[in-house]
Amino acid sequence: AEHDFPELIHGLSEGRWTGLLTLTHMGVGRSVTVQQGRMVFAASTSTDDRLGEMLFRHGRISLRQHTDAGAAVVPGKRLGAILVEQGILTPKDLMRAVVEHTQEIIYGAFQWTEGQYRLQAGAPPSEAITLKISTPDIIMEGIRRIESWKRIQRAVGGLEACYERAVEYEETLRSLNPSLE
Repeated sequence: AEHDFPELIHGLSEGRWTGLLTLTHMGVGRSVTVQQGRMVFAASTSTDDRLGEMLFRHGRISLRQHTDAGAAVVPGKRLGAILVEQGILTPKDLMRAVVEHTQEIIYGAFQWTEGQYRLQAGAPPSEAITLKISTPDIIMEGIRRIESWKRIQRAVGGLEACYERAVEYEETLRSLNPSLE
């Protein structure tokens, strides 16, 4: 079946689905942990999507710190824990970085115009740090970041589209938590 990513995760949210959503596009895999319809964690197979790369790109760690901490990574010990042990990040900084990292992986999937997905129902492995953002808020931000006008036009209709207020619009508005940026 053909689904746009926002439509897919909206359906998972509405159905309060729990499990692992795996997305693949051009050899890159992204997995999103979903609990009761909420996206709580994400990971990617792309080296560009790793936590260390994000911290380096955003100027939070130097290349030397990234390289040294990366060399200390062993099975069962993540880069973030090493950065905290080395005093480069505080535990609070690490929590913020993991949340931002998870969001960036999810928001990146909104840019994909094609790919495959697989749903694996059931309780996925738990993570120490998870998102506390509502799925509608993630969908709103993800859609805001879509750059393809063709996708936007396909989703909202052309200039002739006629909209009407949804029956439960007030409840939907109350559930959203828009950013004031």
